[in-house]
Amino acid sequence: MSVQEIPDLHISQLQENASVFLIMPVEDWLKHYQHVITAPHRTSYYQLLLIQDGNGVFEVDSLKYSYTPETLITVSKGRTVSFDFDSETRGYAVLFTDDFLCLYPEDISWLNSLALFNNSAGSYSNVPSERDYLDLLIQMRHIEKEFFTSEDFAKNELLINMVRNFLLMSERTRRTEIRIEGTEIKELNCVFEFRKLLEYNFKRHRSVQFYADLLHITGKQLNQVTLRFMGKSVKSVIDERVQLAAKSRQQHINRAEEEIEGSHELGGPGFYNKFSGKSPLIPPVENSNKIKGSLPYSQTRHSSAKTPRVEAIQQA
Repeated sequence: MSVQEIPDLHISQLQENASVFLIMPVEDWLKHYQHVITAPHRTSYYQLLLIQDGNGVFEVDSLKYSYTPETLITVSKGRTVSFDFDSETRGYAVLFTDDFLCLYPEDISWLNSLALFNNSAGSYSNVPSERDYLDLLIQMRHIEKEFFTSEDFAKNELLINMVRNFLLMSERTRRTEIRIEGTEIKELNCVFEFRKLLEYNFKRHRSVQFYADLLHITGKQLNQVTLRFMGKSVKSVIDERVQLAAKSRQQHINRAEEEIEGSHELGGPGFYNKFSGKSPLIPPVENSNKIKGSLPYSQTRHSSAKTPRVEAIQQA
């Protein structure tokens, strides 16, 4: 379907006597408007869907997302959406325009600044905590009850305030979720930085506080991070790195000894030929004397021979 073929959907197309606000059970929404909401359409309203039961998927601007029970779905106006609900899905759907909620120009800016309607802050859905979900469900039922009461001087104002409260409660849960995800990323980066610092410094520094100071956190915080992502205390990670280096060094020593013992018997002529001299027939001491005897005076430290200049001075 091309961009030109995607239809715009208005609240009045879903219910004749409503133009700026509508609330209904999701199962009724699906029953009466399935042919509309399951096909891609561009909305002229904001959507709040609180899913109680059921699983399914929905698309926003050609990107697919899934939902599970106790999920809150929030989509801003002007998006191209479609829903694929399963038959077990239950919950509430709230649709409203900015004309309903925004009494002043700054209200529109506030509405569009909410993380709920800002997909750059994450997905279009989140799963609140059990307590937050129950609070949202209670608030949603209050909105539904007020929507079906008789018209009077207070109804519209109460609905606006109830929807605002629902948005603020939902915004709190979304920001909490974003903050937790951001904290996890920050802590994971801390683990990577700690491992890097440990590689450079473990030979000289083995205290927890040394690494905590470099990371600008307390030793307790660093310990909590390593326990969470590595399952070990900071001290254990440091000790394991030191032990690994010692084990590696010992392995190098053992290999060197095996090479020596495997090629020549320790103390035999061949051993000395490899490490002390060139001739296979001359023992180490004799070999050393032979080399010393062949060197010029300037390269022997204990020679008794006199140079011509010394003889000339003595004769004078």
